[in-house]
Amino acid sequence: MQKMAFSELQHWSDGKLINFFLEKNDKQILSILYQRHGKWIFHKCIGIVKNEEVAKDLTHDIFLKAYLKINTLKDPERFRGWVSSIAYNMCINHLNLRKDFQTESVEEHRGLSNELDNEDKEDKILLEITLEQLQVLLQKLSDSDRMVLMMRYQDEMSILEIKDALNIGESAVKMRLKRAKEKLAKLFENSKTNAI
Repeated sequence: MQKMAFSELQHWSDGKLINFFLEKNDKQILSILYQRHGKWIFHKCIGIVKNEEVAKDLTHDIFLKAYLKINTLKDPERFRGWVSSIAYNMCINHLNLRKDFQTESVEEHRGLSNELDNEDKEDKILLEITLEQLQVLLQKLSDSDRMVLMMRYQDEMSILEIKDALNIGESAVKMRLKRAKEKLAKLFENSKTNAI
């Protein structure tokens, strides 16, 4: 069979590309997937680890891991979300190795329902933040807070997807999101007070 033209393959969906790769083992598919997703994965990594060289290495490792495990992907059309989960896990592992990444204890989950009742207040405050302000404020948060907010609101991952990516319980995800939003709202309120 004649090899498929690279330019034709570039117009295919991720799912179609992956199914073709699994069937034909055509290595140019991997190149297309990297071209399509490598840049945003790199930016996600640099946003978490704050080091360009480390982010480049992590991006390479993320795609290597994705290619090695691509046959385990249940829904090839969900490649973007799947590779995003791999990216978060590998960034977390990197941060854990650096010992800069603080994970919260099991006791963080106490009083979850009471704390979630006040969530509307933070949401209203956060709606006032402009994109420029958000970029500055996010840099003032811890790695773990920034990452969980990016997963939920930038990548639009569900609570269950974050739970799986971080390998923690659903209530822990909700608590981390709640606390990260509280911290962001407090930073924003402080920035408004200091500007007066």
